[in-house]
Amino acid sequence: MPLSGSGSAVPACRWRRRNRQGLSHQWQRVREALGLPDDVSLYAFRKLVALLLDDRGLSARVTADVLQHADPVTTQRKYMARARVHLTPRR
Repeated sequence: MPLSGSGSAVPACRWRRRNRQGLSHQWQRVREALGLPDDVSLYAFRKLVALLLDDRGLSARVTADVLQHADPVTTQRKYMARARVHLTPRR
């Protein structure tokens, strides 16, 4: 999955609130570009990205950076697997 030059799944200037209308329009463009149905929410997409990175064995810090979380604990608490069987990543 290609990410923007910033390495973020949802690019924005750091420490600024995102304009809801702008984010909605941007998310619509991303869904169209990836061929995702309209009912896929941004939260579901972020969860998928986090799970894919977790399954590949990337650290919480790397995943937090992609999701733009200041603290990896937030990433672990909200997005990373708990009580889930981890499969060995394919190489």
